[in-house]
Amino acid sequence: MQLIVMFEAGTWRVRPGEKFTFGRAKACSLVLPDDDRGVSRNAGSFECAGDCWWLTNDSASSMLYLQGDRGFRADLPPGMRMPLQQWH
Repeated sequence: MQLIVMFEAGTWRVRPGEKFTFGRAKACSLVLPDDDRGVSRNAGSFECAGDCWWLTNDSASSMLYLQGDRGFRADLPPGMRMPLQQWH
């Protein structure tokens, strides 16, 4: 099962076994604007484990939050991860 990541005009297709990273660092799969200091250099990543995609907070010090289609929100402290099955 492939994960589709969309941000602004870009679309990325991520296959199981691949890790997709995002943040301000130039080495990330999705490089976010460097002037947005509210986003960590290595903010997070998506990775498939078993039959589920996971979002991991890769930041050393910043919270990351996930908001679902119906307004539900989950806060992820640094180092924590959450399954994406029911989130978009």
